Amino acid sequence: MRAISLFGLVVLLGATSCTGEEAAQPAEPTPTVLVCEMRVEAPAGFDKVTSEQVEQGPTVGVRTFYSAPDGRNIVYTAGVLMDFFEEPPEAEVRLADGTDGWLFGGSRNKWILFWYQDDSCKQFSIGGQGFSRSQFISQMRELGVLPSG
Repeated sequence: MRAISLFGLVVLLGATSCTGEEAAQPAEPTPTVLVCEMRVEAPAGFDKVTSEQVEQGPTVGVRTFYSAPDGRNIVYTAGVLMDFFEEPPEAEVRLADGTDGWLFGGSRNKWILFWYQDDSCKQFSIGGQGFSRSQFISQMRELGVLPSG
């Protein structure tokens, strides 16, 4: 928006009142920005450490970090486009909502559950550190991401 001096404003208002016409203000388009969100509650026993936003073109991805007193960590990503998998998935899984997902990990008790959604945010993941495979799967079931049993 252009700054108008007080003198310019007075002249503009005076000109408007003399002609009886209102000065037309150009309409500025308001950009629509979608901030992605993970639709999974925070895990019980974990505290939110931080959350950061990552601009991804017309969307803003969100990365949220949680930690537990026992040293385990979880990170949620929603709409953060990434290509970080060097190894093939350990398993293809069906999420509780019927979406296909992939489980990566195993080394140093680090796991990532990754999936695509058919919306503007596209990529979602939940990563965990300090979990055995069965503990991570159990945690994903408790969160309602994976179907129970």
